[in-house]
Amino acid sequence: MERTRHFVQEVNASPVPNVVWLCWDGREADDPTQGFKSKTHIFPGLPGQAAKEFMGEFGLVVHSRILWDQRDPRFIKTAPERRIAKWQLKPEGDVWGASVKAPIDVVDKLPNYCEQSYEVLKQLLEDAWTASRT
Repeated sequence: MERTRHFVQEVNASPVPNVVWLCWDGREADDPTQGFKSKTHIFPGLPGQAAKEFMGEFGLVVHSRILWDQRDPRFIKTAPERRIAKWQLKPEGDVWGASVKAPIDVVDKLPNYCEQSYEVLKQLLEDAWTASRT
């Protein structure tokens, strides 16, 4: 795990303006001693404790939420303005593996979900930063 962490840190420290890492999600038991009876939450699907430990290496961790009930073609035709996928920006519900590393007054001004668009996300972050400074 340390070799992987070192690799992630090297890439994140590179002069590239934006680095994007992709990862499947995975369910983790809240109480591993209860086995399958334990309530679970979603974190990045990394082995062992890496999911929670590695989240600190990133300034922004989003979870992609697909609204499957809206994929029905009849629904899309009747409400084309509805989005079928969102990025979750903060821990909520069963997803604990989402976070924005910023001052709390900035994070408080962010919505829990946004459209899956880099431009939309960038604007939300900039607006939250500006609003927290006034």
